[in-house]
Amino acid sequence: MQRLSRDGWLDIQQGKPTRIRDYLKDGNLNILAGLLKADPDLLEMWQLLAPQYTASATRRAPGLIIDLLKSFDRLPDEAEPYAQSMWKLHQILIAYCDNLVYGLIFNTFKEFYHQLAIYYYTTPEHRQNARKLWETLIPSIKALDIENTSQQVFKYVSTTAEFWKNITFEQYRTEVFDDPRQLEEKKKKKKKTKK
Repeated sequence: MQRLSRDGWLDIQQGKPTRIRDYLKDGNLNILAGLLKADPDLLEMWQLLAPQYTASATRRAPGLIIDLLKSFDRLPDEAEPYAQSMWKLHQILIAYCDNLVYGLIFNTFKEFYHQLAIYYYTTPEHRQNARKLWETLIPSIKALDIENTSQQVFKYVSTTAEFWKNITFEQYRTEVFDDPRQLEEKKKKKKKTKK
C-alpha cells in the first residue's frame, strides 16, 4: 500500500479512507512507468521524443556520441550488453540535448526499460538491427547531418515500438519478466531443435 501511495496510485491519510487517485489529474512519472508495464503501446511517446533530443545532442556533442558508438564494436553478442549499450546511447543523447525534462522522463523508465530491452535483444535480428543503427549513425553525425541522424533514430524506435504492438499479452506477461539468461537459453535450445 505504501509503495502504491509513493508511486502515486493511492492517497493514504491517517484517519481518512484510502482513495484511488485520479491519475489523469494527480498522476506523476511513476504512474506513467506503471502504465507502460500494462500497455507497451505507450512507447509511442518515445518515438516523439527521441528525434528531438537526438537532433539537439548531435549539434552540441557530436564527438562524444561518435566515441560512444565506436566503443560498441567490442560488445559480446548477448542481450544484456546490447540493452545496456542502447540505454547508454540514449542517456548521452539526452545528457547533451538542450532540454533537461527529457532526462527526468527517461530516468523514470530505467527499471522498466531494462526488462523490456533484455527481452527484445534476446532475438539476434534485433541485435543486428541495433548494430546497423550504430554503424549508420557514425557517418551521419560526422557530417553533422542532423535531419538524417534524428530520422535514423526515429525509424529504429518505431521498429521497436512495432514489435511491442505485435507481441501478445500472454507473451508479455510470461516472457518479458523471466530471467533474461534463462530466456536466451530457451531460444538457443529452440534453434538447436529446429536444426
